[in-house]
Amino acid sequence: MTARPSSLGHVKILRGVALALVSVLAVAGCGDRPTTTAVAAEQAITPRAIAAVMLDHLPPDTTRREATYVDETSPRGYVGADFRYDGGGESDGDLVRVTLQRRSQSPSCEDVGCADLGDGVKLYWEEEVPEEDPGIVVLVRQLDDGVLHVLLAGPTITGDPRRQELKPTLDALTDLVTDRRLALRTSAETIAAGREVTDWEGGERDPTDLEQVPNDDRTVVTGFVYGWGDDWSYVGPAPGKKQLGAGSVGGRARVGPDFGPVGPGLIDALAAPRPPDWLETCLPRYQCWSRGPSHFVWRAAMGAAGCFLFGQSFHDRDEPLSVGLTTTRSRYEQAKVVAPGPG
Repeated sequence: MTARPSSLGHVKILRGVALALVSVLAVAGCGDRPTTTAVAAEQAITPRAIAAVMLDHLPPDTTRREATYVDETSPRGYVGADFRYDGGGESDGDLVRVTLQRRSQSPSCEDVGCADLGDGVKLYWEEEVPEEDPGIVVLVRQLDDGVLHVLLAGPTITGDPRRQELKPTLDALTDLVTDRRLALRTSAETIAAGREVTDWEGGERDPTDLEQVPNDDRTVVTGFVYGWGDDWSYVGPAPGKKQLGAGSVGGRARVGPDFGPVGPGLIDALAAPRPPDWLETCLPRYQCWSRGPSHFVWRAAMGAAGCFLFGQSFHDRDEPLSVGLTTTRSRYEQAKVVAPGPG
């Protein structure tokens, strides 16, 4: 599904981008006795602790409770919990998402509806696009150590949410966003309450999953094509590696007709530590075109076209499918599983 862009930043939940390419390159004071204080007892908040606070304000009849998805594109310190209501069959249901992060940029009121609710709380909303998007409501509160978002997605938003009957109600969401337990660091009691949350489906991310590790010829291409569909197979190292010089990695995958919009054909994904010297003058028999940090190199072929895309980085912001010298440990391990064997 291709979604319209949202002006509400990382709280966006709709995804979808289509690519058209054949080959990709990327590159205490003295003497005082120690005392136990509330600050000293605070701990990093967990998704389950957030869920415990949510249950104090929201209806308990959820159809799913889990941690908010986190990946390498998530903001620093990003942590959250998702509740689903009225889900079943092919419907995920309505979503209430509570997230915390170290900082974020508020959208412009010229782009979305907005209102100041007082007590440091701002209300933002986007109205429905019929048959495409039901709209979204977000409450934001600035904290001493970060930013708190409470999001509602699913109910049709036809105007100012303060004049609509929502489930959960806007009053409940406002009470939730002003709960002082919701902070990047919270009390031990709140953490303990999180461990008691029932019907929890997990989803917490192991921090080591997001550590950067070196790509190899196989993982640089399989880590890319894996997210676009199943109609592909790993071929081997990419012949174009020799065009990029020492330190480069690159692999080739064969894609079938279901791998739109480029299949059937071959995809080479390569990464190099620096732009090749020939980028300034282009390769013999190729054509080159540049736009900012991205450079396109192509050559016509019989019944097909070959294309190189070179840039500092290359990924889809909504579904990160990076091409680079490094990747996250989780994506590296995933690529090894879906394309086993020597690189």
